[in-house]
Order: sequence, then structure tokens, then C-alpha cells
Amino acid sequence: MLRNILRNAIGRSRSVSTPDEVRALIVRGRLDDAAAAVSHLHPDTPARERVQMCLEAEIAFRQGRDAEAERRFRAVLQEDPSQPDAHYGLSLLLFEKNEGESALRHAQFACSANPQEGRFLAQLGLCHVNLGNYPVAEGLLRSALRALPEDKTCWNNMGIVQAAKGNVAYARQCFNKAVALDPQFRNARENLVLLEEQQAQAPAAAHAIESPRAPEELAAVNPAVDQREAEKPAWAERMQEKPEWDAAWHDIIGLHRQERFDEAMNAAEDLAGRHADDPRLAVELAKLYTAQGDVQGGIDSLLAFLKQHPDEPLALVALGRTYTSVTDFKPAEPCLRKAVRLAPDDWDAHGALGEMLHLSMRYAEASEEAQRAVDLAPTRRPRLIAQLAASQVMACRYDEGLATYDELFALKPMKGNPALGGYSLALAYKGRFEESEAILNELLAFNPNEPGLRIQRAQLRLLHERYAEGWDDYLYRGLAHTKFFRVLPFPMWEGEPLEGRTIVVLAEQGLGDQVMFASCLPDLLALNPKKVHVEAITRVAPTLARSFAQCHVIPSNQNRNLEWVKDAWGADCYVPLADLPARFRRSREAFPQLPFLKADPARVDYWKSELAKRGPAPYIGLSWRGGVELTRKVLRSFAPDTLYPLVQDIPATWINLQYGDVAADLETARAAGMEIHHWPEAIKDLDEFAALITALDAVVTVCNTTVHYAGAIGRKVWVIAPDIPEWRYGLRFERMPWYADVTVLRQRVHGDWSEPVARAARELAAWLGERH
Repeated sequence: MLRNILRNAIGRSRSVSTPDEVRALIVRGRLDDAAAAVSHLHPDTPARERVQMCLEAEIAFRQGRDAEAERRFRAVLQEDPSQPDAHYGLSLLLFEKNEGESALRHAQFACSANPQEGRFLAQLGLCHVNLGNYPVAEGLLRSALRALPEDKTCWNNMGIVQAAKGNVAYARQCFNKAVALDPQFRNARENLVLLEEQQAQAPAAAHAIESPRAPEELAAVNPAVDQREAEKPAWAERMQEKPEWDAAWHDIIGLHRQERFDEAMNAAEDLAGRHADDPRLAVELAKLYTAQGDVQGGIDSLLAFLKQHPDEPLALVALGRTYTSVTDFKPAEPCLRKAVRLAPDDWDAHGALGEMLHLSMRYAEASEEAQRAVDLAPTRRPRLIAQLAASQVMACRYDEGLATYDELFALKPMKGNPALGGYSLALAYKGRFEESEAILNELLAFNPNEPGLRIQRAQLRLLHERYAEGWDDYLYRGLAHTKFFRVLPFPMWEGEPLEGRTIVVLAEQGLGDQVMFASCLPDLLALNPKKVHVEAITRVAPTLARSFAQCHVIPSNQNRNLEWVKDAWGADCYVPLADLPARFRRSREAFPQLPFLKADPARVDYWKSELAKRGPAPYIGLSWRGGVELTRKVLRSFAPDTLYPLVQDIPATWINLQYGDVAADLETARAAGMEIHHWPEAIKDLDEFAALITALDAVVTVCNTTVHYAGAIGRKVWVIAPDIPEWRYGLRFERMPWYADVTVLRQRVHGDWSEPVARAARELAAWLGERH
């Protein structure tokens, strides 16, 4: 494909060129030709001027004219602050300046715009290689090579990852591919020499280095889970006889192991052509493509087979797994669903579907499929058991998850395996905190910058009020989730003096989190900046703007569209909102515990009059559901009639504060003898919500946004929490440090809501008695 693009670019360089043709010339190092071609960019190119300027900037960068390149990239971002090519270009520049984390942020944001763009994936993979995050880098580089099979730099970086893992033969293959693409590629040639020197110097350790995994051992799977044992696919157990092509395939494997990769692939394609109806060979051919780094080749070969045999489960499972390996879940799911329908007793199909669902963060469904796979498999397979354990933990089934992990450890040593992160999480939510942190510390000793592990340790430390340590780990949170990550085209604020400077505060996370972290804005303002721009999600912005009149609050949809940044252009720096506690809340004493959110006084008066029409004071707000599947909704929610003892014991007018469709819940409450008054308009509009809460006397709620609004306004709040809640609710304190008067009532027995509800009733009754 690249050759065709180059041929077209050369033939048309004097007429018009496409961006892809110009990039192909850049990749080949033909920068003068690229510069000529970019001046003849096709007039129908979308956003032509900005694309042209980004291409000119990249050419300047490749030619060593960094200042000009940066000027052009930033000029594009001034017009379009979310332009992915410009963020990619800044990443290139920052990486060369040894500003690795800044380079990573811009590459990650570019990837969020187009998760399948090979250039962006390759650059993000390089940034993670630079930080030593090899498991993360490997997945990104595999996805990049799917789109860019002739990218020499990507092959070189994949070789570095494989060498770090001890996969010496595969590392050698990657470096050799890079050199074959460019015989003058010095980095790859030097890496080959270094690899051989290290092998020669450590012959005694050679037995500890993984041998090259043969294609039959290289099922296309999640690249972050590459330490699993070799297992035959399900068809190998269903079919007793060896295929007639078995001996020929054995020879092909021999060629692959001898690193005669082109010969192996040519022979494999020829053999597959002679046995075009055998799904087993189609699957093996796809694995061989993947083993040689050509994921797209594997996908294409399976698609070609399925065009002729659309109902073949083996090929459907292999295709679904291959899509999953490059996080392309949209086409993966229908393949795997169809395979399960066609072969409902196939453990491999259920396992593949479970893995895809887990990576899609659909944990309850994933655990069901993983359990089916384990139950159907003829023997206990560590890979399936590990998958089941991880999904059970993320579905909040901690006892089951720990039991499954115990079974896994009995089958296979796991020391240093990243899968232990899931085991650590289960231990933490069962109260075995020292064991949990010890595992995280051990894993991070090998990979200190791995963002997922750092954020997990951050939450554990913050739960225990170890704020200084916790916030330092918490700074890694954005790097763990590419999909929702954003970055601004300004330098990141690192705590330097702000007097006379302008700073932008970048919104992040959920509605309640934005309110909670906004409690740090007075500390930021105390540094006397010239101006503070605060991005806030549209539903929160009006209340924040009223509460922090010194700030310029900019409403947004909190997505990749950064048009709002134009209102703040020329700022000196920016800071993600949840970075502020790392500067201002490093001890319990640093929390001021003062109300800081202000509702509209006129609307407060309105709601007071409306409340009076519904009944006598006191007016108490209620909510009973919180979170989503990823944030443990199942452990943070209960049916509204659970609150009946509270409502029964205390004479009050009860007000709904629960967001969402509550019609059925209110009917359930009514059937239980609970009258809860509801104004939908005051729930949907958060500025009205703030006014309604201000008009109340007190609030009883589960862990959700209601806590943060009511706490920030200064209402008396009782939070009914799980026995081990999210980190912000702590383990031991009675009053939340973030707010003036929020009491946390945690379950004393896991799953038992009756006791904290009874405590809430007693404390609310006592508080009301004191007021009178």
C-alpha cells in the first residue's frame, strides 16, 4: 500500500497531492519531495490550511527546524485547539526535548481523536517505552503496526519492548524488520548488536529467557496479557485426526523459528491456498501474520475465509480475538456473539467473548461468559481462571474473585504478573490493605510509571488519609485512560509562582468530583494569578460561576471539542482540576471545611415557598442510588424502601434528590408508606438542584453527586456508605474533610444497610431535637 501511495504521489506531485501521499514521503525521508507535494495539496482536503500547516511543521521538525515547527503547530492549535495532528506534532517536539510526560499527554490526546491512527499509536507507544511502561507500550505498538506495517521506528520500538520482556528471538525479528525497511537505520542496527552482546555475555542465563513463541502458541489476544500459557484452541480437542497439512505446517513453523520469516509466510499462504476450506489452517495463518507483526494481514485473511464460510465458529472466534487484541471492540463483538450462537458449548468462544466484554468495561456480562468458559473447558486452564477472577473482582464479587485467584495461584506461579493488580484490588475491598499495597509496591518496583497501578495505589493511600503519598500517585490518573484524556496547548502548571500570570483549570471526572475539587479554587486564587479560567461541564458551570466570581468560568461539554480554549488563548499554563489537591491538600489540616457553593438566592426563596406547600418543616432530602458499573454501583445503591425506618421514625417532609428515572422507585416508596415529593426540573437542572438543597434542612444520601452539592452548600448531610467506600469517603473519619458538615455512616457488616440507616435515623432525630 505504501508503495502505491508513493508512486501516486510522485506521479501527481506537479498537480495535486493528498495528505496521506505527503505523509508517505515523510516516512521515507524524502522531505524535499514532501515539501513540494504539500504545496500542491488537493483543494478538497478537509480543513486544508490547517492540515497543510501541520504537514509543513512536521517536515520542518524532520529537518531539525524545531522552532519553526513549534510555531506552526501552535498556530494551528490557536485556530483549532483540538487538532490531533498538531498535538501529535507537539508530542514529537517535546519528546526530542526530553519532556517525556508532556510528550505522552499530547500523543494520548491525539489518540483519543482517532484510536486507530497508526502514527498516533506509534508515538504514544514510544512515549510509554521511554517511561518503561512495556506492557502498555506493547499493546499500542501492536495496534500501530496493524496500520503501519512498514514503519521502521515502530518495529524498532517493538524490539525494545520484546527485549525487555526477554523475548530475544522476537526482539531480533523486530530489529531485523526495521533494518530491512531502512538498511541505514542506525538505532535498529545498534540494538541488534547490543542484543547479541547481551546474549553472549549471559549464556548461563539463556535458559531463563523465553524461547520464541511459535505461531500455534500465538493466539491473537489482549497484548497486555502475553504471559499466559500455550493452550491448544478448542478445535484441537474436538478433532482427533491430524490434518493432512500438519507436516507441512510443522516445516513452516521451523522456518519461523529460524527467523526466515518471508519464506515462512510465503509457504503458509501457498499451503492455505491449497486447503482453502479448512478453518484450522485459516486460523493458523492468521496467527502467523500476527506473530510477524502484521495484525491487519491476519484480519484480512480471516475476513477472506469468512466470506466463503460465514458460519465457521473457529474463524469467527479468531477474528474476534484479533480485533480485541487491537482494542477494536465494535467489529469484535458481533463476531464473537455469532460464534457463541453457532457453538454454545465452545469454551474458547465464551472465553473470547468474556475477554472482549471485560476490556469494554462490561464486567457483569464478562464474568458470566468467563464462568461459562471455565465450566465448559475439559481441564482447569490458568488463562481462563485468571480472566474469570479479574471480571469477578471488577463486578464487585470480591469473595468469589479471591477464591478464583487462590485456584489460579495453585495452578501457576504469578510473581510479578500484572494480573496481580486485580488480586490487590480484591484484597483492598475485603479490608486486607497491607497485603494489597505490598503487591502494588512489588509490581511498581519493576514498572514504576505504570499508570493503572499508580492510580490504584493512590486510591488505597487516599482511603487511609495518606494524602501526600496518595496525591503524588494520583497525578498518573489521566495516563491510565486514553479515551477520556484531554490536554491543552499550554505548559502544565507544576506549582511555580502564579502572580501576574494566567492559568486555565481543565475540567475532569464526574459532576460531584468537579464540585469537590473546586474547593481548591480559593487556594489557587490566593496565589494572586492575573486571571483564572475554569472550564466546567455545562450543568455545573452556572453554580460555579456564581460561587467563584473572581474566576472566568467557561461552560463546556467536557469532550474533545476544545473550541472554548479560544476564550482563554494566551494563558501561561493550565492545570487539570484534580491536580490541585496535590498542591493544596497534602495533610488533613489543609482542608478548610468551609461552605463554598452558592445557590441563586431568588431560586432558594422560590423553593422554600414550594416546600411549605407540601408540608411542615423539617424538609429532608433523600437519594438512594449512586455510580455506574465501573464505579461499583451495585455496592452503592439500594431500593428506596430501605429508608423506611428513617421516614417512619422522624416526622418530616421528604424530598427526592435522586437523579434519573425514579418513577418506579417513588411508587415502591409509596407502597411502603413513604411519601417522597419530587420536582423533576430541580433534579435535571443542577443550578435548581443547588437552590432546592439550600432550601432544605438536611440530606440523607448514598455516595453520589448529592453528597458534594449538599456538602459544598453547607447543609447537614449523612452519607450512608459501603463498609469499604470509595477513597473520598475514607475508612475512619466521621466528618468528610472536604465539607463543613458531612457525616459518613459506613456499613459495619458488608451488604447490610439496615444498621447505617438506623444510625442515620438516630442522629437525625438528635440533631433536629437540638435545633429546637
